[in-house]
Amino acid sequence: MIRVAELDALLMKALPELEADHAEFQRRRSEDLEFTQSFFGYSFVPTLQAAMDRDVRRFSERAFALIETLVVEGDEDVIGLLRGEFFDYGPACEKWMRRGEPFMGPRARELAQRKKVGSSP
Repeated sequence: MIRVAELDALLMKALPELEADHAEFQRRRSEDLEFTQSFFGYSFVPTLQAAMDRDVRRFSERAFALIETLVVEGDEDVIGLLRGEFFDYGPACEKWMRRGEPFMGPRARELAQRKKVGSSP
């Protein structure tokens, strides 16, 4: 099982492009006690959105492969984080979520479809 405490390291291992953001993320967290955003939401989500907007296919493939791994192997807290910061992000992400469908594995697609039709988990 993958736990939330392991998520930052896993993100940077799978997607080394995110490493540059991590130092800034850590600095911000140490300076601003009210900053509670996860590294996933701070770096992964906007980087994936930008990659999809720019058609950076290889990054998108690796990112969605990681999402599939997290959906399959993540504990309850990881799944909650995925729902809250990725799948249930709201109307603003629907465009790139649709564009990401071809990259999604079956379990990630299932969670995205639940959100799309408004079903409960």
